[in-house]
Amino acid sequence: MPQQRTSYSKPHLSCEDQVELLASRGLQVENRDEAVKRLSEIGYYRLSGYFYPFREQIPHEQQEYEREYRYSTFVTGSRFSDTLRLYWFDMGLRALVFGATRDLEIYLRAKVSGALAETDPFGYERPGPIDTSTTKRLKNFARWDSSATKSVRQSARTDFMKHFFSKYTQDAPPIWMLIETLDFGGLTSLYSVLNREIQNNIANSFGVVQGSIFENWLQNVRDVRNVTAHHSRLWNARLNFSISNAEHVHADLAHLRSLPKNKIYATLALMQYFFRSADIQPNFKDQVKRHISMFPEPSNGAVSVRRDMGFPAQWESLPLWN
Repeated sequence: MPQQRTSYSKPHLSCEDQVELLASRGLQVENRDEAVKRLSEIGYYRLSGYFYPFREQIPHEQQEYEREYRYSTFVTGSRFSDTLRLYWFDMGLRALVFGATRDLEIYLRAKVSGALAETDPFGYERPGPIDTSTTKRLKNFARWDSSATKSVRQSARTDFMKHFFSKYTQDAPPIWMLIETLDFGGLTSLYSVLNREIQNNIANSFGVVQGSIFENWLQNVRDVRNVTAHHSRLWNARLNFSISNAEHVHADLAHLRSLPKNKIYATLALMQYFFRSADIQPNFKDQVKRHISMFPEPSNGAVSVRRDMGFPAQWESLPLWN
């Protein structure tokens, strides 16, 4: 049975003492001066997320506290250099994914802006292009309206906004101006309230027939974008939004049926499918292959690209990646 909560009383430790603590728990520290330097640059708590998978697991029946799954001691053969290599690998993965989501966002902006502009340049705030026919859509619209208002307010000092409001009578800019002020969250909020016809037309540009499926996938990509933007741990993240129905969209995504839907491989697979369908970012698949080949799998098997990141066996040979 889980124990009652206790008061936090762990003391501050110098970087030298942190290294001693890690070594006392069984982590091999090959170069102590180097370890002290890295801890001072990165921080013990930030690195602790990369120490964690190298720690010994607590059997379920011995767990005293909720969500405490590992002992403080390390699996035999765990090395400080392995955790550091994992940290650097994750840093590179975030950079790769952030760049890819940037290109995806720019392409999505163009498609959303173009689809709305054809109908009504100010349609993002009017019935017709906007569908609020369900409770869920009403909630989405409230989120979108708040996001749009905030974006206009925050961009009020930019030259293009000053020019618009000094020359024209409208209280809000046309969609092609507004879209450039939105962050990825605002962009996906706008997509979520567009009527089904507009949603479907935009989704088709990414190789997806149903706008509702594409909306779910955008939530997953937004989740990943947030992780990368906040420099959080990505390589073994359990994402908040799991993808759905990928196997029904295209045969090249059918292998996702038997894989975790909330790990990074599933998102990378979706992004590769988007880029291939839209004919943008042709180098993405090679960048992913090259980076994953550098995954630091230690000899003690504490971390694994398949178990922790959700990659299938021989994924490089799948049609999606060729």
